Amino acid sequence: MPEPDISVTFPISDTISLATGDTVLDFLSGKATLPDSSTRSIGNKISRDRPLKSVYLEINQDINIEMRLGDDIQYKGRVAAGSTELVNITFDQIVITTTTATTTFLTASTAASILTAMRTNIDVQLGAVELKNATTDDRALISDANTARAATDHVLEVQQLDASGKVPPSGDVVGNAPFTKITDGTDTALVTAGGSQNVLDDNSSAIKTAVEIIDNFISGARGLVTEDNSAAIKTAVEARVATTPTVYNVTMTTANTEYSQALPANTKILEFRCQSTGYATRFAFETGKVAAPTAPYRSLDAGEVKTLDGLNLTSKTLYFACSTAAQVMEIECWT
Repeated sequence: MPEPDISVTFPISDTISLATGDTVLDFLSGKATLPDSSTRSIGNKISRDRPLKSVYLEINQDINIEMRLGDDIQYKGRVAAGSTELVNITFDQIVITTTTATTTFLTASTAASILTAMRTNIDVQLGAVELKNATTDDRALISDANTARAATDHVLEVQQLDASGKVPPSGDVVGNAPFTKITDGTDTALVTAGGSQNVLDDNSSAIKTAVEIIDNFISGARGLVTEDNSAAIKTAVEARVATTPTVYNVTMTTANTEYSQALPANTKILEFRCQSTGYATRFAFETGKVAAPTAPYRSLDAGEVKTLDGLNLTSKTLYFACSTAAQVMEIECWT
């Protein structure tokens, strides 16, 4: 059985704002060196015998990127703001060069295409997950229950524990468990010595009214999935799920000439790239913009794959051109 693909992420959670300069991501050590020379952890790391092969980036500014395997540069180019996947590139280090503060998130994989791996349910090994302070490099301690810990140990603040690992003041009786109050902000619900909750004369009327409101709500079928509306809800959900792929290969016979492909109605996912990874292309969603480049249009760097998700397109056409003749634009649509 083949080994599962390994995935790494930076930052470990959410996004990071990279300052102007070079950020070096070393996936062998699991460390990132920022432009100010400080370091941050990368989610997971790799070994030399299993380098990464694809990376998916989400950035809000254009960046320059250099992908290395050891001392050898495997790819170097500019990546436009947005969501981009670079595939079939073997690397163990990435250098990101920014010219302005750039909000960044990336995930890389030993799979040839991380997006394809996720679509086809290929197992991805995440490795150990670290919990750490948001402002320092302190890691949370995970240890067996009822074990002593030092004052310098970092623990998650979910319940007060003494040094022996028990809930204070001492022992394991009900009286030492966390306390919860049921209140309306003014009065607190009472519990009898036998453990039953009291319904008092002064609040029984309010309880009765609340129950009646709930009953009216149910009888009116508002907010509920019933036999009357379950089919409509199912239809609405199914309408948003992409189930049918369509693939186009369009040859751009002449350099700097506009070619096009009409997209299927209700396209929900659109992905395209130049079949030969050594050539950049241009694309737009209106005619007359890509042959002799005229704004607005977008550039697709050599080797770059453009993925657009969450769509619902109707009567749309993709226009594209390449500065090198006889190149093929690969287009994948899901409806």
